[in-house]
Amino acid sequence: MLSQPSEIVSPSLPPWWRMLSRCRDGAAYVRSDELIVVSNVIPDEAGEQWLHVSLSRHERAVTLRDLQDVKLNFVGPNRIAVQILPAEARCWAGLRCFHLWASLTGRPFPGFLRPPDMGG
Repeated sequence: MLSQPSEIVSPSLPPWWRMLSRCRDGAAYVRSDELIVVSNVIPDEAGEQWLHVSLSRHERAVTLRDLQDVKLNFVGPNRIAVQILPAEARCWAGLRCFHLWASLTGRPFPGFLRPPDMGG
């Protein structure tokens, strides 16, 4: 059974996290060391529900520790998350924002990632 969207985008967090704001489909948070997270639920073209979690810093790059902490606290220990790396043409210098995606229905990864020639 799926969790309620409000439980997904407003998880029970350790005290070093605080909510900055809420929107219709998600919320923004900040950690005590100024790591910013935006969490929301987004449907793909097939109607599958995906948890999207972005994390960023203003002054420096996100670390692997940051990614691990955000995955644990916002995606959960038992849900798989994937990170999408854009094509070179869509990258730019100074990128400090990363995105994690997790299926809320058990699908292994978003349908838009599957090339049409993979079969199935």
